[in-house]
Amino acid sequence: MTNILALDVSHNCCSVAVSTDNIILSFIEEEEPHTQAEKLLNTIEDCLKKAVMDYSDIDYLAVTNGPGSFTGFRIGLATAHGICLASKIKPLTVSNLELFHFRAKEQIAKYKQIIVILNAYRRQIYWQTFSKNEVDNAKPTILSHDEAIDHINSLDDNTIISGTGIIEIYDQIHKNRKLTFLPRYKRIKATNICKYAYLQVKKNRVRNALTPLYIRPPDAKISKK
Repeated sequence: MTNILALDVSHNCCSVAVSTDNIILSFIEEEEPHTQAEKLLNTIEDCLKKAVMDYSDIDYLAVTNGPGSFTGFRIGLATAHGICLASKIKPLTVSNLELFHFRAKEQIAKYKQIIVILNAYRRQIYWQTFSKNEVDNAKPTILSHDEAIDHINSLDDNTIISGTGIIEIYDQIHKNRKLTFLPRYKRIKATNICKYAYLQVKKNRVRNALTPLYIRPPDAKISKK
């Protein structure tokens, strides 16, 4: 059996779950925005108690590393680092792009590729293309709204579009009848992270570096003298 503690604070709220293999044992979500730093540790403790577990029972701590709220996922990664450092728990990082891809695959079996688009604000979209075989997956990138619209409207059949970015450009893309647009989830929850993390463990694809996924270039730049 594999016990997983999952947490996500990359969407300005706090979501924690505990699972054994693919079975969710407990789940708590604190939806009050901008309170991750003060509520996360207590939420983790409460979630472990609901699952009748302790840190010593956990094999993996799965955490999102972006893209999303910079402050949020840095809080999550820092918390995960502290817990793993003080225990024998192994870290496991996943991106929000991967998680939306995972949810899309659960809904539709036949497709050529899945494109996940997430709202990056500033009239920009986080974009990643996932192939059917998952071997030729593209690296995540960031596009302007106009660039994303042009790309989507040029796509052919058997392409799935998923993610929070859909609503931002929906009026310009929904008439493309060749594509399938999935429901626009507000955010990924820790229960989804548990299930995806368990699959990664089974496939021996654990990514354990607790480093943030930065796609947008930093706003602050070193001045050239």
